[in-house]
Amino acid sequence: MKTKLARFVFFIALSAAVAVPAAYAADPATTPTTPATPTAADNFEAALFGSDPSVPADASGTTTAKTASFDAIAAQGEKAKTEYLAGGTVAVEAASTVESNAKDYTVTSDANGKVFAKVTVPDYGSLYMSYLVSDYFVQGHGGESLALPAANPLKPAFALSEFHYSFDISKIIFIRLGNQLIAWGPSRIWSPVDFINSQKQDSFAAIDSRSGKSGLRVHLPFSRSNVFFFADFSDMTSTGYYADPYQTINLGGRVDAAAGDFEFGLTGYGGKNAQGRAGADFSGRLLGMTVYGEASYAPAYNDWDSRFEASLGFSRVLGALKKWTLASEGFFNSRGTDLTGYTAVTINALSAAERAPLYQGKFYAYLSLAASELFSPSLSTTVSALSNLQDRSFSLKLAESFAFPRAVPFNLSIAYAAGGVDKEFTRFTGNGSITAAISTKLDF
Repeated sequence: MKTKLARFVFFIALSAAVAVPAAYAADPATTPTTPATPTAADNFEAALFGSDPSVPADASGTTTAKTASFDAIAAQGEKAKTEYLAGGTVAVEAASTVESNAKDYTVTSDANGKVFAKVTVPDYGSLYMSYLVSDYFVQGHGGESLALPAANPLKPAFALSEFHYSFDISKIIFIRLGNQLIAWGPSRIWSPVDFINSQKQDSFAAIDSRSGKSGLRVHLPFSRSNVFFFADFSDMTSTGYYADPYQTINLGGRVDAAAGDFEFGLTGYGGKNAQGRAGADFSGRLLGMTVYGEASYAPAYNDWDSRFEASLGFSRVLGALKKWTLASEGFFNSRGTDLTGYTAVTINALSAAERAPLYQGKFYAYLSLAASELFSPSLSTTVSALSNLQDRSFSLKLAESFAFPRAVPFNLSIAYAAGGVDKEFTRFTGNGSITAAISTKLDF
């Protein structure tokens, strides 16, 4: 064994003695060299840093072959890709209303939602579509009062909300064409400067169930201001036939600008067959409060009567821990009238504008007090009052929002409506009615 080991060591030493002198004896000036075959690691570095290991470098260390630079390789990973986005919001609610005589009651359960899809293609813009969907699960009524017509639960209602194409020109001008909703004005409940949308937004609804208008919106943003232009195409096909664009396209515009802690806006709208109107609004911080307001005026001419609307509101966070929020808003509508006596059926004889909720009377007021984490970190409480001061009907509401860990978030509310028979807040539920509801909202 020792003899074999000695022989192995001897051969190793002999090989080293022969190899080292041979290496030193080679003349680099006269001995040709054969480049080594590049390894996978060499190829990766060549692609990344722009050198080819199979090509000799010059005196400066730079290869003569042209290869992709690091910036070119990095740029390939930065190429924009087509983006897809889909989602929505669905509110599920169950409610029961008991009238003051305790004999008539209504039980309902329904789901209302809005689903959307958006695709963005680099250099081309974005295509956006949203649909409204609603369906009733329960429609029950008992007692002596007249029951309302029921919807077919096997036929959910679908309606297009928005469908538009948007793009920009060098990130300077932003253009949106198609069916769309427009959000102009800072007010939370009543929006006098909302001239374009066909329906006023219901700020107390869990889902915005409005459908947009067909038109072209152009937006020019600046450092402290914005300019908007809107061409309203909705009247062009109102008769069911093609119409003259000059006669039927209505135009709207808005300019807003920031000044100190405030933002101010001016809005206008009109057309050959649409009453011209103008509005102004503001929002900002004053004396520790968030304050906002809007006002609009439409002059009388041709067959149109004059109209003036104004809203004013504020919100303020209270308490050392800032867990309380006091909010209020008021509204004046010069065209408002007392619709006392119209029932849930006969009110439909009026135009959509005349019977629009919260826009029927001349004077309205809203007041709320909200507390976050009042009794528990998982509980939020809101007490609110809403009144039509002209017909003296009102609604009082207590709402509790629960968000327990590992449980479905939900809301519980109890509302009381009174002020007289067949008035705005009692027309559909009855005078002195109490409504209890439980709901949840899914955002995805």
